[in-house]
Amino acid sequence: MGFEVIAPGLSADLLFPAGYQLAESALWCSRSGRLAYVDIMAGNVHRLDASAPREAETFSFGGWVSAIVPATDARLLVAAEAGLGLLDPATGSFEVLVAPDRHLDQHRYNDAKCDRHGGLVLGTMAVEPPRTPTGRLYGFKGGRRATLLDGLRVPNSICFSPDGLRLYACDTVAGVIWSFSYNPEDGKIGERREFAPVDIAPGKPDGATVDAEGCVWSARYNGGVVVRLSPEGKLDRVIRLPVAQITSCAFGGAEFDTLFITTARQNLNSEQLANQPLAGSIFAVAPGVKGLPETPYQAVYAACARLRTSRVNREAFTGFTSVDQNPGERT
Repeated sequence: MGFEVIAPGLSADLLFPAGYQLAESALWCSRSGRLAYVDIMAGNVHRLDASAPREAETFSFGGWVSAIVPATDARLLVAAEAGLGLLDPATGSFEVLVAPDRHLDQHRYNDAKCDRHGGLVLGTMAVEPPRTPTGRLYGFKGGRRATLLDGLRVPNSICFSPDGLRLYACDTVAGVIWSFSYNPEDGKIGERREFAPVDIAPGKPDGATVDAEGCVWSARYNGGVVVRLSPEGKLDRVIRLPVAQITSCAFGGAEFDTLFITTARQNLNSEQLANQPLAGSIFAVAPGVKGLPETPYQAVYAACARLRTSRVNREAFTGFTSVDQNPGERT
């Protein structure tokens, strides 16, 4: 593949040696100055002091947990098996805002990001392989939950342009990153367009983020790289790592000039693990550009049903009215 010829490359440095099976959803928490991320099937949310990464603080959920986004206070909105809820890292308490619906009986949440006004976009996927095209992309906006896209296997790469008028997303199995016009007022999306083809870089697109210049940084699962894509979808830069399963990336640090990268080791055999002893670790690199802070979730919490994790009722009122949006072409 000729991408290395046209794209200058850097190498990421090891930040925190670990053996996470599926670390994901990297998030810089500005208030605490820590990097947060999840280990999905282990059911843990972790926070790491990036200035002294000796030990990760761990919050265990007892079931899968797929994604985190910042809330309007120091808490984190967590997409977990128990539902969408608020984790308070100061106390370790978790308060469910939105109970799981029937769709999640055979599915789980996956990637999630907030738009530039604090509305949530969240994907779901089938739990058991083979991944059937029954996943969805939801938008949570103004007390409503809308289906933005369906027919997905593994929704990923959710991120927004700096002006908030463009949404990026993908189905990792298909391997194409799409772009959509996005209305930040009502959360509706426009026609799906190809932003980056599957063969633009090794591996398949997983998590993604956008920098201050409007370029998309794509973590490439089974590709061993994170790549920077221009707003026109052209390959611009390559970050190489010593492991294959690159899962997500996020800008952080005091100046948002460090790119933090999560990795995984799921389904690697003994020989592969021997060749990738750092698989499942956390990495960092200074790529020469700055990122943007993620916008906190701005839901009206009073409109949501507040449920304790110990007594989640799957039939409970979710606090959101479900609305299907038909954006045109479906997968």
